[in-house]
Amino acid sequence: MSQNESSSFGRFLFGLFAGVVLTVLYVRFGFVLPGALGWEQKVISKAIVTAAEMDLYNPNSHPMVQRRALAIVLANKPETFLEIDAAIGNRFFNEFMRRKADRKSQLIRSQSTGIDLALKQPNLAKYLSNKSGSTDEKTIKNSLLIGQIRDDKFLHNFLRLRYPDASDEVLSFLVKHPEITDHLRLTERTTKLPGVLIDPKKISISK
Repeated sequence: MSQNESSSFGRFLFGLFAGVVLTVLYVRFGFVLPGALGWEQKVISKAIVTAAEMDLYNPNSHPMVQRRALAIVLANKPETFLEIDAAIGNRFFNEFMRRKADRKSQLIRSQSTGIDLALKQPNLAKYLSNKSGSTDEKTIKNSLLIGQIRDDKFLHNFLRLRYPDASDEVLSFLVKHPEITDHLRLTERTTKLPGVLIDPKKISISK
């Protein structure tokens, strides 16, 4: 690698690092560079937004083209996105979080087959029995599920906000049986996740 190539690669790494740092500062603290220091990025962002807006506001553009253009505009104008999302009750934020929780819930359910296979192995079955404090297969599986939910900080917090009065046993039941209620679908659009759609006290875990 030549000296010029090394210098260019070094500038690239520095720019990448600086971009990550500035992003973290903006997301966590709302910090942005003073105008005089961030002029170059602003010029680039302005050019990108202007180009995207040509398709966004063109009445002849295909709806999908307009949506992609809008995505580019909002990616370069985060403050505009925050204002719009707040104006519509944080629907985008809530839906984004719901989808994340739904994917995590599906992943946990998909691991049930592995647990069934483990329980068929004497040594593993004994280990899991000791870990759960029970020899009942159903109790063991439920204990493992509760542990998985608790270990997933995001999903556990999401469900706790969704069902603040539900026990861990009820939360695990909801994750195992999404067919009884669309428990991850948001109905209220607020800055916080909505309350309970169903009364967790009325859920019969034995079903």
